[in-house]
Amino acid sequence: MGQILRIAIALAFLASLQTQSPKLGFAFNIIVPAGSFREKIYDPTPCLSARRLEGYNIGAGAQLTMSFPHET
Repeated sequence: MGQILRIAIALAFLASLQTQSPKLGFAFNIIVPAGSFREKIYDPTPCLSARRLEGYNIGAGAQLTMSFPHET
């Protein structure tokens, strides 16, 4: 239900946003994970006798932003 409410609110403001000129931005992100997210060690299980290591070395992503500035 929360998702439907967010969509309804966004559509309610759509008419006022169309009259403004949007500003677009794009960013490329590179991260180096730290802490427990970077590396996690799992203890042996009855099926696997060795410990397992799971981790991430680097992350990459992209971001698109759009703003609707208004004149005062």
